[in-house]
Amino acid sequence: MASTAVCNNTVNHIEEEEIVRPIANFSPSLWGDLFLSFSIENQAEQKYAQEIEPLKEQTKSMLLATGMKLAETWNLIDVIERLGIAYHFEKEIDEILDRICNENSNFEGDVYNEDLCTCTLQFRLLRQHGNLQRIPRWKWQT
Repeated sequence: MASTAVCNNTVNHIEEEEIVRPIANFSPSLWGDLFLSFSIENQAEQKYAQEIEPLKEQTKSMLLATGMKLAETWNLIDVIERLGIAYHFEKEIDEILDRICNENSNFEGDVYNEDLCTCTLQFRLLRQHGNLQRIPRWKWQT
């Protein structure tokens, strides 16, 4: 009981000190308010959209090309995802991965185990797109 009285007594005697915070005097921005109120003109937006469409079609044709090696297909899908444009080609990428899983259920042979980089790339892409559970086992697990 005495200890609580001492604690309460010491708490009451502590004076509240005013906290003084330093003021930062930053120089004005070199750019001013340019980026605070940025808006693109409608004509420029349409021009960019017209320039993007042929590039999207070219990329789609690269994805759907039949003469590519499997490792090249894995790398192309990886590059498209890393560039952040995979949302334009979600349907095509899913179709390619489904086709690969359906055609090759065991993933055995030299085509699938060229090197460690290709193996890890196919594992990551299949895992990210939810196709990994469809594969009964991996070659490196045996």
